[in-house]
Amino acid sequence: MFNVNLVKRRLVVLAVAAALSIGIVPAHAQEVPAPAPVQEQLAEVPTAPAPIETPADSAPAGEQLVPEGVQEATPVAPAPVPVIPVQEDLTVNPVQPVANGQTVSVDVEHEGKPRRYLLRIPDNYNPDDAAPVLFGFGGWEDSPENFSSYARMWNTGAHGEAIIVYPEGYERAWEAAPYAKTRDGEDIRFIKRILDDIDLDYRVDRSRVYAMGMSNGGGFTSVLGCHAQDTFAAVAMVSGAFYNPVEMNCVDAPMATLIMHGTADKMMTYDGGTRHEAGYLPVRTVLGGYLNRNRCDMTFMSEPAASGSERLNFNGCQQPVELLKVPADHTWFWAPDAANEVWNFLSDKHKYVVPAPAPTA
Repeated sequence: MFNVNLVKRRLVVLAVAAALSIGIVPAHAQEVPAPAPVQEQLAEVPTAPAPIETPADSAPAGEQLVPEGVQEATPVAPAPVPVIPVQEDLTVNPVQPVANGQTVSVDVEHEGKPRRYLLRIPDNYNPDDAAPVLFGFGGWEDSPENFSSYARMWNTGAHGEAIIVYPEGYERAWEAAPYAKTRDGEDIRFIKRILDDIDLDYRVDRSRVYAMGMSNGGGFTSVLGCHAQDTFAAVAMVSGAFYNPVEMNCVDAPMATLIMHGTADKMMTYDGGTRHEAGYLPVRTVLGGYLNRNRCDMTFMSEPAASGSERLNFNGCQQPVELLKVPADHTWFWAPDAANEVWNFLSDKHKYVVPAPAPTA
């Protein structure tokens, strides 16, 4: 039973809006020169700050932004999730192109456009063991160097374990924001091409490929969560710019999902709106799509998190779905610590496999 005295705010039931499908959303980044070493310092000391967060002026929004219909409830044990076993990788380069703990900038041409990404090899990479891969997408006009600095993944377990890729959006924007110069899945194909290229040289665990993003990059991360379930095991969106059609024509398949959003976000408001003469979706609509595709039972557990935030974990999902409502403005949050929240959520997820049908008599 829900006890209103145990939480600061009344958690309203979240009715899953009919699963709107996702289109393509832009993120910010482009592509630069081929494997040129990048000082690790750049990934650890911000070259420019993330958008500044400001405390909410009043009680966080969100109560009235969530439709009636979903109830807070006691935990429900998740269904067992079949996982893809790590498959033998026969393409590992015996002479590793980039040393452990090093970052390089890679230039490529993709579909007639110059593209670039930063590639970082984890401190503890061992060519005998398959490593997870983490893609990180910054906001509009962000360089991959800048996003890697304020994302602070160097302060998480990802630096020791994961191959981290910071792609640059074409003209530093990602599908499907109104200012993006790419369309029709071009950025999705670019990301899959990067993964294939990395897999030629390094031992990659294809069941543990993850995406995270901030703002426009968060919107594009949601596009991957909507259209690239064949590639990604889990996605995490922070202060996402959920421009239409981010929830259009989504593949009806589960995806482990974390959404962190400021209830006092003045740039991409929690309840949706218009920016750059284009509409963007309320957080509840994007969340509703993931709840439907994950076959959640439309109940959730709530608990307080850092700095007056609220964590909602949804029950009965085929893959975990979590919402962190943060009483702050548009930013990559420090409290709760977005870097560790993101990696802690992503790191133990495996790509969903549709269970084989039970044999019939």
